[in-house]
Amino acid sequence: MPFRLLLSAVMLCLFSSFIFSQSYTDVSLSSGVGFEHQGHHDTIDMGVGTGAAWFDYDNDGWQDLYITNRIGANKLFRNLGNGTFTDVAVSLGVADNVNDGAGVVVGDVNNDGYIDLYLANSDNNVLYKNNGDNSFTDITITAGLDIMGPNRSTSATFGDYNNDGFLDLYVAHHMGIMSTGIGSTKDYFFINNGDETFTDVSHSLLDTTFLVNPGFIGGWSDIDGDNDQDLIVINDCPLGPGTLYGTLIFENEGGTHPVNDWSLPESSPTLIGDDCAHGMGLAIGDPDRDGDFDILYSNVGYLKYFINENGVFTENDTAGFDIQEDGDFSWGCSFLDYDNDGWQDVSVAIGALPLVGEYPNQESQFFKNNGDGTFSDIAPTLGLDDDARTRTIVHADYDKDGDLDLLMINYDDEVLLFRNDDVNTNNYLRIALESNLSAPNGIGSKIEINTNDGVTQYFEMRAGSDLGGCNELFAHCGLGTATGVNYIKVKWLSGAESTVNNPSINSVVTVTESVSPYIHVRKSAIGNNNGNNWADAYNELTDALSVAVAGDTILVTEGTYYPTTDDNEDISFLINADITIIGGYPHCGGLLTHRDPLQLKTILSGDVGSQNSNSNQSHNLIKVASTVMDANLVGFEMKFANADGASASQQQGAGILSEGRIRLQDVDFRSNTSLLPGSDICTTGANAEVTLDHCYIKEENSVPAVSILQGSKIIVKNNCVIDKGE
Repeated sequence: MPFRLLLSAVMLCLFSSFIFSQSYTDVSLSSGVGFEHQGHHDTIDMGVGTGAAWFDYDNDGWQDLYITNRIGANKLFRNLGNGTFTDVAVSLGVADNVNDGAGVVVGDVNNDGYIDLYLANSDNNVLYKNNGDNSFTDITITAGLDIMGPNRSTSATFGDYNNDGFLDLYVAHHMGIMSTGIGSTKDYFFINNGDETFTDVSHSLLDTTFLVNPGFIGGWSDIDGDNDQDLIVINDCPLGPGTLYGTLIFENEGGTHPVNDWSLPESSPTLIGDDCAHGMGLAIGDPDRDGDFDILYSNVGYLKYFINENGVFTENDTAGFDIQEDGDFSWGCSFLDYDNDGWQDVSVAIGALPLVGEYPNQESQFFKNNGDGTFSDIAPTLGLDDDARTRTIVHADYDKDGDLDLLMINYDDEVLLFRNDDVNTNNYLRIALESNLSAPNGIGSKIEINTNDGVTQYFEMRAGSDLGGCNELFAHCGLGTATGVNYIKVKWLSGAESTVNNPSINSVVTVTESVSPYIHVRKSAIGNNNGNNWADAYNELTDALSVAVAGDTILVTEGTYYPTTDDNEDISFLINADITIIGGYPHCGGLLTHRDPLQLKTILSGDVGSQNSNSNQSHNLIKVASTVMDANLVGFEMKFANADGASASQQQGAGILSEGRIRLQDVDFRSNTSLLPGSDICTTGANAEVTLDHCYIKEENSVPAVSILQGSKIIVKNNCVIDKGE
């Protein structure tokens, strides 16, 4: 072969190798996303304040992109579906050009099917409600979030901490803006009331001591596998005021009342030890595919990587993340499978602080998961070794080609969009969650995927990630060379589970939280001590019963309802069809032991309670018609009480009056019937038959727990206790 041809062949081979190794292509300008982030130029400012979120604001199936600026207008780039974007922030009313922008998180805060937008700014934070008509409305003040400013917010995250189906909000704050002194290190925690308002519960649920450290980000994850969301907070520990608090873990202990008996005790010493570093970004995922969720956070110097072992974290310093030098500043970080090989890789934003107006070049990193517990930095190979002051990196499959693209924000510098052009034969699966009972988009739900090569992978749906950012609300699963998926299993925060068998690979699969054949009765609002919401609870349950047909199931979910003391309605729930009513709280899984801390008669987490001061009313809280056969009550705590002050001659009643056949399973009776005649369970008529299975019944004030009348019968089965109260 002539030398010239040989040289050409060698060059072609090298060029081809380079092309195939350059997996990410900078399409910032051609896509229309390229612009310069506007930051402060003050030499003593840290250069923090970048935010970005991928979300489909208009429900057209394409991921749109929101980006914050510290100075001037923010951007909302609408994805046109052809690889290009156009900025619609001003026309949609979300430019927010009066505030000092920083972090952003997205989530459907009012469960209307449209994703809303929350800005964690460096002064006044903003909540934009998505109206669903290509417009947004600033509802910050009416939502109860106006107390935020001025502050030094850095990141925000949504999670449903009390499993009520609405997204709660945690906002992290770092130190004040150095050139102005504006800002506070105090974090905030808000619960969602379900009516487009939030309540600040920072002090009631979290120790104030832990809230005042300079935090960069919080993240929700079920670290202990008990199906509620625990809170991880990453602090810039060495800058802490007084006592230094590093990584904080608040372990969710559950509850029933929306606020009063829930707790998030700080469990860091037990779960992660005394860990103090310059924490900045946070990644939560399962890169070792063992079914629990590990954490990695960025630092000044090497990344900090902790393996989850049965809810306790152990630092791993041999995984390959120790290549940073002491002066390297790492910021945002995320787990993602860029090449669809079935192992979660790590993107890391690297960028120096300004030093007298200048800063050294520090290249961002991208760690490939080697599948053996170690990682290797391949950023130069992928074309991701940008050396500007990178702060935030977020990912999404914006072009819907089955791999994850990256957006990189450089502080006071170029915003870069990298399209994933990796060429391989690996397969993938993308999963979207559609909630009915749980928080929108399945936030907090756990996903298990099993492929026909025997591999199982695990994901958790979350809103709020990286540093100041939010990745797309999808689970993206690389399948490697697997040619099929055996099943997808989703465990929702409601306690429900969904399974999809044999889904098509290389596709998007939407898993819907099943309620059929359930008739779902959800709390309308959180009650208060004047009983305003009792009518809502009563009406929702009776409405569900009125349309129930044989075979239906009514699922009574958590909520607290306070009956009024002068409610004259008949509050009997009449079962007139062969149906099942399931109560109880997802944590309890059956027999309930919780009590209302306010000592009111309530429907509480599926508890059934009665209070009525009308002296002419009888109290048959649940009445089973004579024509009903095999109705069921499962997993209830029943509270039944006659009204105070009524005369014995005018008051009578039973918690359950059955003229038909009914089965009670895992039902706990705590009656307080002070007047005769009355009982917890009363059966009457020859057709009445009540079966008790795993039930607890207690007699109070010499009132019989069970009355058997007119040829009816009671069948007592396994492990039942009738407490005579003696």
